[in-house]
Amino acid sequence: MLYTHPVLPLSWHPLLDDSSFCIGKSNIHAFQWIQKEKWPFQHLSIYGPKDSGKTHLGMLWAKKHQAVWLPCAHPSFVDSKKNYVLDVDPHCFNEQDVFRFLEEVHALEACCLWLSAFPLHVHCSHSALRSRFITFLCTQIQEPDDVLLSKVLKKAFRDVGLIAYPQILDFLIRRMDRSFSSIRDVVGKIHDYTLKHRANLSISVVKSALDW
Repeated sequence: MLYTHPVLPLSWHPLLDDSSFCIGKSNIHAFQWIQKEKWPFQHLSIYGPKDSGKTHLGMLWAKKHQAVWLPCAHPSFVDSKKNYVLDVDPHCFNEQDVFRFLEEVHALEACCLWLSAFPLHVHCSHSALRSRFITFLCTQIQEPDDVLLSKVLKKAFRDVGLIAYPQILDFLIRRMDRSFSSIRDVVGKIHDYTLKHRANLSISVVKSALDW
């Protein structure tokens, strides 16, 4: 009988500095904009799929420019602070509040980094707000190619305390979905399995953890 033990609720915190951000063709432009000291416009919109590194980029920019993370775009949050980061769902925000927020930000000459799953203007019904959104700098993060997928997988394993050797990464890349969101799912299942079974990371462990 295979011995198992309960998985302890250990907390692992991913590395979120410049050097730990995995760069590839799908996200290089977003990373380059984050590194700039100044933008030609007040607003930059970065959109892309879940788990594609938007929050990581937001944290890098916030640290670099002493920006404040806001829970939503509401004029009451605007004060003397010069820069803001907003991780938003355009399906859910109040368009009138967002428009008034932009008016306040414009008056203060503040800069804002907007993070979302898709372009902000796509589902916007407020014509004046839509016009504002269209003027934003905008860059897309696409799903990763094999090179970036390997880099992000390796980092995800490292973030939970596991070392993934090239043969393991190659094995996974040939079989898993090529998406950022699948990385979290795959690494999470493998990590839980290694804890539960006190197992070292190997291809046989990967197969068992993922039922392959």
